[in-house]
Order: sequence, then C-alpha cells, then structure tokens
Amino acid sequence: MNRTAALCSLILTATVLADWGQSAAPPKFAETPYGPAAGTHEIETALFDWRDTKRDRTVPVKLYLPKASAKPAPVVVFSHGLGGSRLAYEYLGSHWASHGYAVVHLQHAGSDVEVWRGSANPLQSLRESLTKPGVAYDRLRDVSFALDQMERLDRDDSQYKGHFDMKHIGMSGHSFGAVTTQGIAGLGRTALAREFRYEETRVKAGIALSPSPPSGIADNPSKLEEAFRGIRVPMLYMTGTRDDGARITNVTPQQRLLPFEHTRSVDCFQLVFTDGDHGVFAGVSRPGSILRRQEGPDPEAVRAVVRTVSTAFWDAYLRQDEEAKRWLASDACRRWIDTMGDWKWRKAADRSNDAGTEQKPL
Repeated sequence: MNRTAALCSLILTATVLADWGQSAAPPKFAETPYGPAAGTHEIETALFDWRDTKRDRTVPVKLYLPKASAKPAPVVVFSHGLGGSRLAYEYLGSHWASHGYAVVHLQHAGSDVEVWRGSANPLQSLRESLTKPGVAYDRLRDVSFALDQMERLDRDDSQYKGHFDMKHIGMSGHSFGAVTTQGIAGLGRTALAREFRYEETRVKAGIALSPSPPSGIADNPSKLEEAFRGIRVPMLYMTGTRDDGARITNVTPQQRLLPFEHTRSVDCFQLVFTDGDHGVFAGVSRPGSILRRQEGPDPEAVRAVVRTVSTAFWDAYLRQDEEAKRWLASDACRRWIDTMGDWKWRKAADRSNDAGTEQKPL
C-alpha cells in the first residue's frame, strides 16, 4: 500500500469508528435482557477536556449517560486503540448507557488520532508512537485521573451530583486499550528492568477486546503465569481467529488467546469470533482498511454479540446480577452466540477444588 492509500485508509477507518452507532440486530439473534436491542434508558452525551495540572496533560473524554436514572449509575471507562479517539466505539458507549451505565470514553494524548493525522507515513508514525517512553503508563494514569474527575462530578457538580455509583466501576478497551485495561486490572509487566504493576483498586471488572500478553514473554510460560497472576478482577476477553497486529505490531491471533489461558485467579471468559480480525470490534465493515483487510463475519452481527455479552458481563460483576452470571456460564449463552464464535469460561482458581476447569457454572 502506498502512502496516499494508507492515509486514505486510516482516514476512512477513523471516520467509520466515529460514526458507527447502534443499528437493528440481525434477526437470527433472540432478544435477551442485555441486548442486542438498546436498553430502556434514553441517553445523553457530553464532551469534556479535563486538565491534569500535575502532569500538564489534557484528557479529552466523551460521556454517555442514562437520562433520569432512578439510582446512581455504575461507571464504565473505555480506552481506544492506537490512533483512535474519544469519538470511536459509539456502539458500545451508547448501548451500555441505555442499560443504565455511565460510560467514559477516553482519548489518550500521544497514542491518539493526532499521532498519524497529517503524517506522510501514518503507519510508521503509529509504530513510532509505541516506542516513546511512558506512552503506556500515561494511559494508565489517564484512567485514574478520569475516575478522580468522575468522583468530583458526583460529589460537587450541580448537574451530576449523586448520579454515579463510584463503588462499581468497570474498565474496557480495544487493542492498545485492551493493554490499558489489563494494566488497570493488575497485569504485571517488565519496566526499566523491574517488575511493575499499576495499582487502581477502584475498578472491579474488565473487558479486553483484542487482548495481548506483555511484549517479549509470549513464549515464556512461567513469565506469563507470573504476569497474569496479578489480574485481580473478573475478566472478559474477546478476539478473533484472524485478530493479528494489523501491520502495526507483531501480535498473532494465537498470542491473543494467552490472556485467557493464564488468567486463573478470577472468574474469566473468552469469546473468539470465527474469522474475526482486528477491525471487527471497532465497527470497521469494509475490507481493505488498515484494521480490516479480509472478508469476515458480518460486522452488524459482531456488534450485536459484543453489545449483548459485554452488557451481561457488566450486569454480572458490577451489579452482582446472579441471573446474568448464570447465563454467561452456561450452554444457553454458547447456543445464543451460535456459529459466530467459540465461547469459554472458567471459575476463579481459588474458589473450588476443581479450580481452573473450563466451562463449569460459576
């Protein structure tokens, strides 16, 4: 692909990401309490450019909020992939808000759309941004700062006071955002020749779309066990059988299965979309874009499944809904997903004698 084509493809991708909204679910999917249809809440959105004076850094956000909620809304933070923005993944933010969640879509300076905008070689600019010191750590601190701001709004703001349930917080993201989510959830990684874990104990559950292991240890089982032993909250991982590094990283589809394999100390779920590539979670429907290069599953069907299963997961682990938990850990969920992909679950390893056994009811 030449430079002009690459740039056009990236622009197309970014435009699609910003504009995708909810649409009617394919008729093959039966309705559940979690989707594919929107929930009962009308939603409103708001844009903020929060300023972190301690870091001299602006954190742009887009909020998706349920209108007139009878009780404080659990909070979900979403982190975009490399080169993205707060405007992306609208199909998730709006759906979760319609089911009563307050959703915070972050934009991370240094790994956002500005990295490649106007670049003569967008792919190279994206790759180079990953090598800059502190880029991953800045994202983790953005999450903590955003939670601080949500607490401030809930405590002091006349419009939002008392609207948010800050004791029940979820974290999600795609690609680099999945890396951020895993870090917030407690994943260990090597930084400056030492083991490093980020502490953010306010988050109670995580969803990682296109997850990956820490760089450099994919072929080291003992290091993987050590890194993922730090995961302290229930996790839902989603990937696809063609979900590679989209020509930006060297991550393989097989490596994206490692997080589920090695996350054993918490309840854990995995959905692998058949023929799904890196673009299916971003709502990219046109083959030939940077994120989606081949024909694959119907993007509308993928979005229906992602919306539904993710909402069930939030209900199970942020609202402690036992019915949602039973549905996730059952053949009913697998049958509902049907041929779209492979569904697995596993109990937390420290909760029973058959710890680590897959596909046991939670």
